[in-house]
Amino acid sequence: MPTPAPPTLPDDRLTGWRQVEQTTDTPFSIGPVSVTATTVVYEDERLRRTLRAATDIDDRWRFFFASRLAISPATPPSGALRRLVTDRARRGFRDRLRDRGFESPTERGRRTIRIDGTDAEVTAYDATCRLGDLRLSVVGWLAVWPDDAEFLLAGGAYPTAVAASGLEAGDDRGAADSTAALAGELTPDTFRDELFSLIRATR
Repeated sequence: MPTPAPPTLPDDRLTGWRQVEQTTDTPFSIGPVSVTATTVVYEDERLRRTLRAATDIDDRWRFFFASRLAISPATPPSGALRRLVTDRARRGFRDRLRDRGFESPTERGRRTIRIDGTDAEVTAYDATCRLGDLRLSVVGWLAVWPDDAEFLLAGGAYPTAVAASGLEAGDDRGAADSTAALAGELTPDTFRDELFSLIRATR
């Protein structure tokens, strides 16, 4: 089966983002049907540096990904196939969040948006992430839609709030100072708008 081409995005939408991964794998197969996915992952490098300076923990806390899925044998998108791909994509996205250190990813809602004239199924998730004595609240989004005989997936996650955890009054001010510094870097509305701009631009 030919390897699907990676999804593309306009360069101007990727300002401030750095590509950190490109992979091709077979996320699932059922009976005679198999799926091959090519995925690209981008990170907000500036936010990563900020979190590293404040916590000494180096990881990707705000990321965007896009995948192109090829179905073999080639099958025109149908309601049943779309439901299957969407269900498996949701499972895979929860696993992706867990693999990145996000705890207890929980679905919080679904909606439909239009992307390039096609309905995309969008699912939202809540999760948390521990950074030493700090806890980040995280929101993740996943969009799935057909693209001719293939499917496109796009989404990501971003922190929305930070709080000190497990500290008593009078404890070291370090965690409180880190909390205040990080809180000033978190702009969830902007993060959400930028993520959806990237999702809608994915081709």
